[in-house]
Amino acid sequence: ALFSARAFDLFVTLQLEEALAAQEMALRCYQELDAQEAEGATLAFLAQLQWQSGSLSRGLATAQRALEVLDGLPGPALVGAYKMMSVLLVAAEDMTAAMTWAERAAQLAEHIDDHPSRISALQMIGWVQFAAGRLEGLDKLRSALEQAQQAQLEDLVALSYVIIVRTGGRLREYQISAPYVRAGVEYCSRRDFDVWRYYLLGWESNQLLAEGRWNEAAQTALICLGDLTPFARIHALVTLGLVRARRGDPGVWEPLDEA
Repeated sequence: ALFSARAFDLFVTLQLEEALAAQEMALRCYQELDAQEAEGATLAFLAQLQWQSGSLSRGLATAQRALEVLDGLPGPALVGAYKMMSVLLVAAEDMTAAMTWAERAAQLAEHIDDHPSRISALQMIGWVQFAAGRLEGLDKLRSALEQAQQAQLEDLVALSYVIIVRTGGRLREYQISAPYVRAGVEYCSRRDFDVWRYYLLGWESNQLLAEGRWNEAAQTALICLGDLTPFARIHALVTLGLVRARRGDPGVWEPLDEA
């Protein structure tokens, strides 16, 4: 349990290699203890760490292992594994399959009558719907954010901000995402959720670029480039390259090539 908790803290403070090592140690401990439900939950978070570290294929394979370990053990851990599979399928742009797993998470959360699981599943269904351009998904995400705030589930609150901003940005619905960027950055900053703070800043740089606020976009992008934040770094590099191109500055291709 200590290794697993350490892995989460290392993850949110952007120490991804160390987080992977700690989570793998937690996994070995739970396997030795034959603690099947804890093993499955550990695999699910390990899948997220593998994806965040740059390997979606490894993450998907590990998420499948989590589902196999948790088969026949209906509980919050299985809801979490269903959700993780849905998250990774959103990353793989397979929205149909992502919705299937999100709906399974919601059905199981209702069956076991677990409030945090219900909020988590609602968040996931909202994400898939909103990503497909369906505004009822945004309503679900707003509801999940409010419920997570009331229940003081800080990781779900932070993720709700990230999902709304990320999806609004991808749809170029900046008037939707704009209020959540600042609120999300402030929320994550107060809690040392650096991995999500930088990611939100990366999307903010993209939004500022779209608004024609080039200097602010470049300055925000440079903040993200000060630390090793894989996803945030990609967005920031693209923004920086495009700002330089539009201003006629030198050094256009270096950030774009790295991205």
